This record gives sequence, structure tokens and C-alpha cells, in this order.
Amino acid sequence: MFQCLLIDGENAGDAAIRNAETYVITDAEFQAFLARHSDVTCLVPESNEKMQNSYLILDEYVSAFI
Repeated sequence: MFQCLLIDGENAGDAAIRNAETYVITDAEFQAFLARHSDVTCLVPESNEKMQNSYLILDEYVSAFI
């Protein structure tokens, strides 16, 4: 389960290709969701803190976002 991570120019900001700003939730909301679904054994949570700087993000042209 991914928490929505905003990336300027990709899914946030004036030059964004897509707009994901309406999908953003707080860390507390994400933790509450995980607590409510703690009985789901296949759920693998990835918060913004864990995701940030841990993935190479590529666009449809296989260009990396840095």
C-alpha cells in the first residue's frame, strides 16, 4: 500500500503532467488506515518516508526523475 508521494513537475505543481494533490493524506491518516487493516496479511505498507529516495522513478520515456 503506497501513500501518495508528490513529486514536483510529475504529479504536483504548475508544470505537473498529472495532478495527484487531491490524493494526499497525512502520515497520521496513513497510519490509521494501516491500523484498521492490520489483519490483512498481504498488505505491505510503504509510507512517503520509506519511498522517498528509495526508488528510481521513470517516466513513459524511461527518463529518470532526479
